Amino acid sequence: MPFPRELDQKNLSSFEELIVEAERLHARLNITDPKHDSRYREWVVKSSGFISMLFGNSKQGEKYQKALERNCTAYSSYSGKPYEYFSESIFREKIATLKGLRHNYINGYYVSLEKQIIANVSADYMEQAEALLGEGIKGKFDHVPAAVLCGAVLENRLRSFCEQQEPPINVTKRDGSSKTLGPLIGELEKRKTFNKLVFKNLKSWSDIRNSAAHGRFNEFTRHDVEFMLSGVQQFLVLHL
Repeated sequence: MPFPRELDQKNLSSFEELIVEAERLHARLNITDPKHDSRYREWVVKSSGFISMLFGNSKQGEKYQKALERNCTAYSSYSGKPYEYFSESIFREKIATLKGLRHNYINGYYVSLEKQIIANVSADYMEQAEALLGEGIKGKFDHVPAAVLCGAVLENRLRSFCEQQEPPINVTKRDGSSKTLGPLIGELEKRKTFNKLVFKNLKSWSDIRNSAAHGRFNEFTRHDVEFMLSGVQQFLVLHL
């Protein structure tokens, strides 16, 4: 999936940890009522929460959450008397679900090829922005080109996001020119696409980008650009 390398590795580690933990629980749950096993319940909550984070509120995510939260208690009867027992097959299905999700995640099956290309290109540019910030000399306006490049990446992604809305948001002006970062944010705000805090951050990043692009270097600092880079990276991961 199109996540920054650090977050991508964190997600893969989460998959591995949850699968390993499930395998360890498997033998124990054969002789323990899972309804009263705190470790099992903890695993279910962690697994469900991780999938929720990964897929958001999508129908796809809800389907996988339900599969992981499914009750492992089954019912049968002996000499006409019903009794409960731990269903190994149901628990194995949960482990198989996580393994399948991990495989599809690694191979990028949850994101279209077009989106993966866009995300990878954006990630490359963001890395370039970080390099510009890190290789320059403090006090010599090395943060200015980093702010411009970061703002360009954000503008490009927001433009694509606007076009994906239903109905699509027009990304061009009456004269046929492309809308810039500020107007794009304004259009999305009309649709209430994000919460107020997100829009506050977007406007702040837009101001920094505009100041950098128009030579108003005294209106922002290197520290502001560092926060901008970090914030934009997180925004792209969480929302786009």
